[in-house]
Formats: sequence, C-alpha cells, structure tokens
Amino acid sequence: MDVVVVGSMGYDAITTPMGAGEDLLGGSATYAGLAAAFGGHDVGVVGVVGRDFKDDDRALLEARGLNLEGLVCSEGSTFRWWGSYEGAMNEATTLRTDLNVLGTFEPRVPEAYRNPSVLLCANLHPAVQAAALDQVDAQRLTMLDSMNLWIETAKDGLLDVLKRVDVVVLNDGEVRSLGEQRTTAAAAAVVRGMLRPDATLIVKRGEHGAYVLHPSGPMVVPGVPSPGLVDPTGCGDSFAGTIAAALARGAGPVGREELRAAVERACVVASFTLSTVGVNGLLAMDEAAMDARRLDLQRLSQ
Repeated sequence: MDVVVVGSMGYDAITTPMGAGEDLLGGSATYAGLAAAFGGHDVGVVGVVGRDFKDDDRALLEARGLNLEGLVCSEGSTFRWWGSYEGAMNEATTLRTDLNVLGTFEPRVPEAYRNPSVLLCANLHPAVQAAALDQVDAQRLTMLDSMNLWIETAKDGLLDVLKRVDVVVLNDGEVRSLGEQRTTAAAAAVVRGMLRPDATLIVKRGEHGAYVLHPSGPMVVPGVPSPGLVDPTGCGDSFAGTIAAALARGAGPVGREELRAAVERACVVASFTLSTVGVNGLLAMDEAAMDARRLDLQRLSQ
C-alpha cells in the first residue's frame, strides 16, 4: 500500500463570504485521502463514522480509489463540525463541534495496512496518532499534522509524537503558537529543534505557499495564484495527503528536490480544494489543469 491515512471523517456545515453548505462530506482523512489517491495511488483510511454515514458518500470515496477496510462504523452519530470564515478567510471560526463516535475512537489498523510506504497521521488527538504509530511500520516515512487545539490542550502528548515522525506539517499560526515566537521563521527554528535531527518541518502559509526546513537547509515554495477563494476548509489536509502520495513511491531519504516537487504539487492541489465549498474542487481536478497551475507556480520562483 502506498499511503495509510489515519484521521477523521464527518460532515461539515460551512459559511464563507463566497458560499455556504450543510451536511458536506468532510474530515481530515477525507480531504487527505482523496488528495493522496489522486493519480492512482493505493490509499487506505483508518477512521470511524456513525450509522448515519451516507451510503452514497462511502461509494464516492471507494470510487475515488480509497480502501475503507479500516473505516469502522460504530453505533452513534458521525463527527460533525460547524464553521465560518470572514474577510480574507485566513482562519476558521468554529461555531460548534460534535465529536460523537470520534470522541471514543481508538484506531485499529488492519493487517493489510501495517506496512505502507507512508503513514500519514492526519489531524487528531496526539494519543490517537501515537496509537496508530504503534501499529504501523512505514517502509519509507511517517508524517503528522496537528492543530492549535492540541497545542493548547495536549501539548505534552503532541511533543512526544512529534519526535516519532519523519515529516511534520503545521500551518504558520500553529508553528508560532508551538514555538512561542512572533515570526514564522523564528518559531519554525524552535519547532524544528523539537523534532528528530533528520526530520523535516513543512510550514503551510496559505496563499504564500510553504516554508520548509529540510535537513539540508530551508527552502520556500510560493503559493499558486488562485482563480478564486471560496472555501479553505480541508486545504491543509489535502496539502498533506498530496505530499504523502508524492513521496510514497520513492526510496531512501527524501532529497531536497524531491521534496520541493512534492510541496509544489501540494500547493497546486490546495488551490483546487479552496475553489468550491466542500470537496467538489478536489474532485474536479485533472492532470492537465494541475500541470498548468504548477507551471505558473514554478514561474514565480524563476
């Protein structure tokens, strides 16, 4: 298997200045898994949903190439999140969160998922991420994403799992919070010191692309000039899922140029994710349009 994604699946209600929607298929594993599976990668998902999870949504995920053997259906309701965005839409305001079956989720990784090329621990409580790491022997690398909630409420656990992975993906606000510095560069240097010496830190910077601290030194990847920002929900998850898939078919330590190419592709995928409310922009991607946007991105670097 190329990639195993451990994360949430659920339903979102989203309001932005450019659109709104209810009962939208969402969750970190949904966005990351769909992005990772694009292009024919073999992707397995570990997560939990309730009895109200729609058959049509399960069918859509499977049709897009996701292996759902690790998706447990438990008694109770599926995770739900209500959020809104204003102004430049740099950050979501959480209006309500119902964890439901996700609140007692304990990952059980199927035997067929135990030796993937890449394990991606998408945004979940650090204890759940640690349990997934205990069960999986990734053949190339392990990745982890997180959020400010865990920095504020489960920092010790988060620091422990950060030391166990090869690639950490955080946004600039999370890095400043964790590193306790006012600037992204200064905070990233502090956070990089919390990781293993051979690990990589990737800082998501929204429309400004990404700031990457690779063991060989830092690099900056610009963002894609987006044709229109509608809904940034899931951009970070699809960004991480794309990197996981891009690195899954390589071997040995991740080289600088290989990582740059993966991050460039991730910025392109994020630009599709934000173009519609929910997952529709991600589902509408095709390689020709992706190639055109990646060329635009590379021209910005020249």
